[in-house]
Amino acid sequence: TRSTITKYSRMNLLDFFHIFKLLNLKVLVFLLENIFHNKYTTLNIRPFNALTFNQDCKKMCGRYTLTKSIKTIESHFKPIRISLKYFPSFNIAPSQFAAVITDSFNQLNLTEKKWGMVPSWSKDASMGNKLINARSETLHEKPSFRESFKNQRCLIPADGFIEWKGKKPYYIIIKNQALFAFAGLWSTWDAGNDSLNTYTIVTTEANKALSSLHSRMPVILHPNDYKTWLTADSNSLSSLFSGCLENELEYFEISTAINSPKNNEASLLTPVGQSSFTF
Repeated sequence: TRSTITKYSRMNLLDFFHIFKLLNLKVLVFLLENIFHNKYTTLNIRPFNALTFNQDCKKMCGRYTLTKSIKTIESHFKPIRISLKYFPSFNIAPSQFAAVITDSFNQLNLTEKKWGMVPSWSKDASMGNKLINARSETLHEKPSFRESFKNQRCLIPADGFIEWKGKKPYYIIIKNQALFAFAGLWSTWDAGNDSLNTYTIVTTEANKALSSLHSRMPVILHPNDYKTWLTADSNSLSSLFSGCLENELEYFEISTAINSPKNNEASLLTPVGQSSFTF
């Protein structure tokens, strides 16, 4: 409790803070930081529950799919120039390369980028592991996303995404299984031997349909808003972050085999209790 911990001297708290930080025990660092700086008068500490802790810390969106054919993608986003070797994927995970759409002089380009954004100023590429999502509420102020939000926005083609409730994964799709696009940001990192193009998925508060699974969801853009997201002034985009497909999404439980990024086959997305699923 606070009263117990604050029996330690100021120097002891600093010592403990640095020890825990070196050990990367983030929960304890958070606790000591706030006690040391007197940010809270009371702390409501619940008994630790590993399942709840895992649920709270899980990022959104952390997996998605793009199973449609290249012809379907081309038709949905046309006119578009295709500059990648495309393969459908049933389990796109952070650090993997996936299809991303950018705009260059009013020409849409379908290219390949790595999921997990590495800002151009980053010292090393490992920063991308922490930046798979970007909160829409703070895009204009966070150094990692501010410049990309102004000048390097992208569309991320998808036809579903995965969220976990406890240990159970759920596959979320549009009811007619249509193709759609997440709002995304991209960046180029040139500090390595070769240029690295990366992206992140913008998230917002979950709508009513998904709030029982998670408090956040990816920003899903209406096709009429694709051009706006790619080309409009960043100060005019806040209306795109709310009301994402309020009545058009559905979800069902799927196999825990989806947990491993090494697995990438259609059977991963079969509803639990069924023998098959038609895409």
